[in-house]
Amino acid sequence: GDHNLNFPKSSIGFGIDDIGAWKHEYANSKFCLVIRGDSPHSRAFWRSVRAGCIPVVVADALPIYSPIFKSTLNMNDYAVILGEEYFVRDVRKALLKLQEMSDVEVEGKLQHLAFAQRVMMHD
Repeated sequence: GDHNLNFPKSSIGFGIDDIGAWKHEYANSKFCLVIRGDSPHSRAFWRSVRAGCIPVVVADALPIYSPIFKSTLNMNDYAVILGEEYFVRDVRKALLKLQEMSDVEVEGKLQHLAFAQRVMMHD
């Protein structure tokens, strides 16, 4: 069967050559994938917060060892945290779970994200 059947519109930016189009798509996304690099943090995390896009964090160490402004913010309030092993085992299943979030849950994360933006961003 078709593995992409009923999969929501999604992109990792590949094939979007125009930076303006990429920024538009990114800023108008509900969820932004944040996969750790050689450190628990990544530019993708900061970029998603700045854009007002709910970070979907696939980085086991980030919430534990490097939470952002942990005395003020709880990452679970404004981000979705996915375990690396869970994500790698079945990427499609992990991402489709995001569709199960209710509108109320999404709106709550967006409200917390707006607060997180004010705390984290200087401008």
